[in-house]
Amino acid sequence: TITVRGFTLATQTDSLGNYTLRGLPSGTHAMQFTRGSYVKVLLENVKVVVGQTTRADVALKPDFFLLETVEVVEEPFVEQ
Repeated sequence: TITVRGFTLATQTDSLGNYTLRGLPSGTHAMQFTRGSYVKVLLENVKVVVGQTTRADVALKPDFFLLETVEVVEEPFVEQ
């Protein structure tokens, strides 16, 4: 999902990551790129000029986190 700070405009990418966001006025904007299980990216200073195409591309990285190591101790099974 791509959103623009200060606006209610948003869009989704297609399966290849391509997107179009129309209706953004001229100026410098901050765009946020998000997807579940990925680190969100804020791309600031995206310069938009009405009537021109502006490219704003990012690469999202998986959001990995470290879990605490857990040791499981089991008594040996003894048949009776």
